[in-house]
Order: sequence, then C-alpha cells, then structure tokens
Amino acid sequence: MKHLKRLGPGLSVEGSPNSDTCDTYEQVFPQEGRWPQLVDLEIVDFAIGGYQLVCMLPRRFPKLQRLCLYDIELVNGSWEGVIEGMRHTMNLESLSLGYALEDLKHRCGAPFKTAILDYSDAKDKLLNELEDYVVSGGRHPCLPTNVPAEEAESFWWDICPLQEERREGSYF
Repeated sequence: MKHLKRLGPGLSVEGSPNSDTCDTYEQVFPQEGRWPQLVDLEIVDFAIGGYQLVCMLPRRFPKLQRLCLYDIELVNGSWEGVIEGMRHTMNLESLSLGYALEDLKHRCGAPFKTAILDYSDAKDKLLNELEDYVVSGGRHPCLPTNVPAEEAESFWWDICPLQEERREGSYF
C-alpha cells in the first residue's frame, strides 16, 4: 500500500460524535499507517478532532495534492482553526469542503456558521473562499474586516492543545 496514489474511504457516522458507533481516525487510519505517494484523498462521513485532522493529513500523506472532505464532523475544535492549520501545514493544489456550508459540523455537532452570513449565496461564497484560502493564501475568510489578518493565527490556537508551543510563539 506504500505506492497507493488515490484513496476515498466512505465512512458511516451514526449517532453523536461521542458515540461508540462513530468511526474514529484511529480505526480508519492505523497508527503506523503512512502513504508517502498518495496525492488524492477523499474522506466522507467522518468524525475527528480538529487538531487531529490538521496533524494527520501532512504526516500520513506528505505528497497530498487534492483533498475532498465531505460531511466531516469535528468532535472538538472549529473549522476556522482547521482551515488556518491546513493553510500552514499543507501544500494543496485543490481542496473541496463539500457541497454546502451546513455539511461542515464542529464543536460536537454544531453547524458551522458565522455572524456575517444570513443567506445562501453568501454561504456558498464563504465555502469557496475557505477552499481558496487553504490553497492560495490571502486573508482568512472568517476574520471580520476590522481585524488584522495576523489575527487568523488565533483560530489555530483555539484548537491547538500544545500549551508549551503556544507560549513559545508561532506553531507554524
């Protein structure tokens, strides 16, 4: 399996994210599993912690170029933090976060939403902006316009459990 280039596990999430019936990343991706040649990954119906997701992807799939995440539920952390972490730890050519902003769940099942959105066109636009931000950089789309761009790093610190690194400065 070391030469695997494409992988698309379709998983089943049943019940709440804390349920015993929910597939965890340890069950799907063995602890020693590493796929150095994988360039395309699609994950569907999966529950994982935000920090775990950001750390797992570049470590286990170092050559990943195209990533599709559909119906992913973060059992802890926020999508704002995952997006910021992916922006700094991955070098993707393309990212797809699903068909609708409502498909992104975080903070133990809460739908991802931001105060600036109240109609569907803006939601679709934000989804595209999140994908573009990870791939191309720029300003984090979830930052209010009156907040400096550098403050996007605070999204990462919200999901990062490593307090020692937090005190020492930037994780990236």
